[in-house]
Amino acid sequence: MLTITQINYIQDLYFLEGKSISEICRMTEKNYRTVKKYIEQDDFNPKKHKVKRSNKSNVLSLSSTNGLLKISLDTINKGILPKGSMIG
Repeated sequence: MLTITQINYIQDLYFLEGKSISEICRMTEKNYRTVKKYIEQDDFNPKKHKVKRSNKSNVLSLSSTNGLLKISLDTINKGILPKGSMIG
């Protein structure tokens, strides 16, 4: 990962001075793909990873008076159900 100063320098060479990516690679001693990545990148904020969710096919939905109650199949198989819930 490059510093903001290095990224700005690479972008200045490309956009202001009209240098090619190959020329910038030689001047900065950076990999071609790295230079290209930072020339094409607009947003430099780190990407947030998505939270992995359980497989929806493993969840059984039941209606209850309080709204929608979701119980995993593992809980049903173990015989552990919330008080007052019924399967039928």
